[in-house]
Amino acid sequence: MLLAVAVSPPARAVLGLPRVLWVSVGARQTLAGDLPGYLTVAANVPEERSGGRVVVHPTAPGRYLATVLAFGFLPVRQVAVEAVPPVDVVPAGQSIGVLMDTSGVLVVGDAATPTAAAKAGLRAGDLITAVDGQPVQSKEQLAALIQAAGRAHRPVRLQVRRGSGAATISVMPVRDQRTGQYLIGAWVRDGISGIGTLTFFDPARHIFGALGHIVADEATGQPYPAVTGRIVPALVSGLSPGRQGDPGEKIGLFNPQAGAWGTISANTSIGVFGRLLQTPVGGLSLHAVPVALEDQIRPGPAEMLTVIAGTRVQRFSIDILRVVPQGRPESKGLVLQVTDPRLLATTGGIVQGMSGSPILQDGRLVGAVTHVFVNDPARGYGVLAIWMAEAAGLTGPG
Repeated sequence: MLLAVAVSPPARAVLGLPRVLWVSVGARQTLAGDLPGYLTVAANVPEERSGGRVVVHPTAPGRYLATVLAFGFLPVRQVAVEAVPPVDVVPAGQSIGVLMDTSGVLVVGDAATPTAAAKAGLRAGDLITAVDGQPVQSKEQLAALIQAAGRAHRPVRLQVRRGSGAATISVMPVRDQRTGQYLIGAWVRDGISGIGTLTFFDPARHIFGALGHIVADEATGQPYPAVTGRIVPALVSGLSPGRQGDPGEKIGLFNPQAGAWGTISANTSIGVFGRLLQTPVGGLSLHAVPVALEDQIRPGPAEMLTVIAGTRVQRFSIDILRVVPQGRPESKGLVLQVTDPRLLATTGGIVQGMSGSPILQDGRLVGAVTHVFVNDPARGYGVLAIWMAEAAGLTGPG
């Protein structure tokens, strides 16, 4: 009986409803197309019903809630209706250098000897913000304060940020017999940099989005606790093609002292975002295109914009194999396959450094490349562009 109920047309109609429905403000969008009479919809968004078809038509931006009720009182499904104004952005595809700094020094590992820091409780992922009450911004500052404490034969007091908490850890420096330097036994980093791809920018609002996924520290695997950062132009000087078990990578060059294209204000699970300082050069066009809503994306042919040599952005054909229904921002909303013979011959498919490469379909920006299948570099994942636009602040009032 339970199986019969689960596969009944009413059950399929309810289970087939999305968790999130994106709708352009002023547009009409079908929420449900085949609801039986005993199922009704209670919504705080304008809607109309004709037979079993329910259509929503929001008149203002915002997140609304539509609840499917059985017999007028029993909730059986909720749908979040995201009403957004039409969003147009310039698709990019340029290679960029991503540089991030912290308000402190990040612990990325323990040295084999000495082990004073580990014994005192210092862990990889901790952010040292001050030593003996003095704020530290660099490895050099940290080293100098450790040397001073060691020469005075006293411990250093490290103010540490760990996740959302804070702690004070006392460590006695140990003199290294080989170098004569005082050490606490921890590997640290005060900045991070790498190559990625610019996804889009809005020259009117001076906003950009890039990468499509979070920037994490390679040693700890944790999100990099950046408080400042910038993106600068980069060029691709070489390629390591992807193979089964080896994702490959772009070999990029950039000048950290070059004029920044933008400053980073957010490092999120679906990309880095910030303020545009100048219009990026080298793209295919400065013409803006609409950002696609989820229901406007379909399995089938699409194209990816990226750089595989120098600074020249090129178009490459791909197929969208699947659009993954999502109720919250995630970096794996699209399943992709590279079909372009030129790209397959040159890179084997998707390689590291392509993260953020914009994906276009039917004249709209639908997403950005985020990950590669390690065992099949011709395939990978992408993030929905509408999630990135929302994270960038482009779906709110202008």
